[in-house]
This record gives sequence, structure tokens and C-alpha cells, in this order.
Amino acid sequence: FPSHDNLPLSERQRDYVQTIQRAGNTLLIQFNGLFDSVEQTPGSYEIEDVQLDFYALIDDCINTLKNHAEQKSVGLIKFLPPSVPRYIRGDINLLRRILLELLGRAIRHSPRGDEVVLLIGIDSTESPHIRIVIQTNNITTDAHQTAHDDSSLNHIQQWVQDMRGQFGIEDTIQSLTYWFNFPLLSEPVGSSFVDPYIVLQDARILIISPDETTQKVLQQQCSSWNMDVFCATSIVTGK
Repeated sequence: FPSHDNLPLSERQRDYVQTIQRAGNTLLIQFNGLFDSVEQTPGSYEIEDVQLDFYALIDDCINTLKNHAEQKSVGLIKFLPPSVPRYIRGDINLLRRILLELLGRAIRHSPRGDEVVLLIGIDSTESPHIRIVIQTNNITTDAHQTAHDDSSLNHIQQWVQDMRGQFGIEDTIQSLTYWFNFPLLSEPVGSSFVDPYIVLQDARILIISPDETTQKVLQQQCSSWNMDVFCATSIVTGK
């Protein structure tokens, strides 16, 4: 879906558009399996170069898989620091497909009550790249055995290479990690985009939750909007 952040929408209209996007992404996941049998030779996929809202893309993928994760009582935790630019250039459909596939696999391999962690950062070892890491812990022996045996992983590796990136799997006794990177092509915020969260900058917010994980995720997200965040486990104690 194209970005709607540069359109003069009311909050209600924006909510409608986001709902349509999430519904479309859910439908997309249903079609994912239909294309796994399609063989593509390296370089055969024509990479699109469009400006996209990377933050919205990440949130859409998490929302798409939220029900699937909840059915297994698996938590989805995202770490997206403000150093990662919100607007980039790339192939939005291919990125969404890769993220949905890897997140879905991580959820599938996770035991009930566990968590899947999504880490996004900037790798500046050589030229700047966006690095995405998806990790799950406490996986079963069967999950280790099947983690590498899937034709969809060959497709993912091929697509990442088509984006001039790298893909890898790190498999230890207790954890399974998928990671990939791709060149960072930033899209400066200007006449094309207006950051809808700029009004939150320096605003104060108090997060009250007895759950440490919930606190951590909300604190990280609010901090990415440059908000002044305070946390407490109880409104009574204030601690």
C-alpha cells in the first residue's frame, strides 16, 4: 500500500486507511503459501524503488501476525531506536513479504508463553545498512531440525540478495535467530512527508503497568518519538 502520511486526512479517515491496510496485509499472508512453489532465478525479481514509511511497515507486519501470536500465547517485542530513519527508499512489498515470513516462522518455532524479539538497527561497518534481527528462545529440538529445511528460506535469501543485502541464520542450543540487512537509502523528510509524531516531541508521559515487558516496549516506542517518559508499576506507589 502507498504511504498515506502526506495526505490531508482527519484522524478518523487515517484510522479507516490503517484498518484497510491491516486487512490487506492479513489477506496477503493467506497468499504467501501460494507462491512458495514458484522458482525464481537470482536477479529475476525486479526490485522497486519507492519512498516508504519504514516504521509503519514494521507496525503493519506486527499487527498482521498479532492474532497468530496470541493464539500461541507468544509475545511480540519490537526494538526500533530513533537512530533508524522513518522514511527510506526500497521495495515495500518485498520487505513486507520477508518480514512476515521470518516473523511467522519465529512464532511457529516458539513455545507457548515465550517471546519473539524484533530488533532493528543501523550497521555502518562499511556503507550504512539497515539490519533486522528476529530472535526466539527456548525452542524445541524439532524446531532446530526444521529451522533450515524450508524452501521459503531459499526464496528469502534470494530476495535479500536481489536487494543487495545479506541473510543469515544463527542457531544455538536454546535460541534461533534470523537476520538480514539491506542498503540504507534515506528519504529526507520534506515536502513529500510531514512527520505526524512531531507534535509529541518533548511531551511528558507516565506509563503505569505491572508488567515489565509492557513497560519496556511502551517506553522504547515513546522514546523513539522523543517523548519524556516516566514509568511506574502502580498508580498508588508511583514506583
